Amino acid sequence: MIEFEPISFKYLPDYNKLYQQCEEKSYDNSFIWMWGWNNAYHFEWAFDENLCWIRYHWNGKIYYRTPVGCWQNCDWKKIVSEKLPPKAELESISEKLARQLYLSCGRQIKLREEPDSMEYIYTLSDLTELPGRKYHVKRQLANYFTRIYDYRQKEITAQDIPVVRDYYKKLFDISEKTSDSPSYDYNEKQALLRILDNWENLKPDISGSMLFVEDEIVAFIIGEKIDNDNLFIHFEKSSPGFRGVSQANNRLFLEQNNSVKYINFGQDFGLPELRRSMQENNPSGYIKKYYIYKVA
Repeated sequence: MIEFEPISFKYLPDYNKLYQQCEEKSYDNSFIWMWGWNNAYHFEWAFDENLCWIRYHWNGKIYYRTPVGCWQNCDWKKIVSEKLPPKAELESISEKLARQLYLSCGRQIKLREEPDSMEYIYTLSDLTELPGRKYHVKRQLANYFTRIYDYRQKEITAQDIPVVRDYYKKLFDISEKTSDSPSYDYNEKQALLRILDNWENLKPDISGSMLFVEDEIVAFIIGEKIDNDNLFIHFEKSSPGFRGVSQANNRLFLEQNNSVKYINFGQDFGLPELRRSMQENNPSGYIKKYYIYKVA
């Protein structure tokens, strides 16, 4: 069996090197995502034979995540048999790896699709140009904000972290009173504050921007460039009362990150409001996820 230890910055370069070799780079295998949500999940990793295994603790149980590395070079039947304990549970496994495991391991495993963990992929051109009838409303709202309000956009730097923290805490205090998902909102709050507190350690992968109207911050967005083609959006928040601010916040940030092709907004966790928002953005594709159970 393999030995795990808590995730840390110490082995981050080794992890990122293996992550870049993945045939399908999933959102929740991003180190920034794991680092942020670590208070909720208590992630651990283990480096073994050109793979990094990831697991987390939830409600007294251990779940394994998608191992990172070059999947094509692995003898998965042998690895699953020797490296994973009996009745191991693998959660949120990327579709391409799930297929390889199924073909290699056969009756050694059982799997089922996890629709709540599916990741939403969009093209950069769609979200910056907002073309055609399907984006008509979002285009109108974004254009309204940039036309009507005296706004300015600013990159988030280490010196801006206190401003973003204070602003987000005010937003959270307002939304907390009417939230339909208080547990998720609390964990998201902890994730965002943990990332802000480690901003310099997470550079250069992390980036973000703020929107101001007459010197009042009204929105911010935080993302992570994964490779030459893909950008992950980790957080986007905006103030109520400014028409089109959310659409403009998104569009302006992506216009500044126009070297990529695809934008990954992550999963909806089965939350109806979040799912509706992601579907309204008209995704061009998905990364499907699977739950896998080791039979013996």
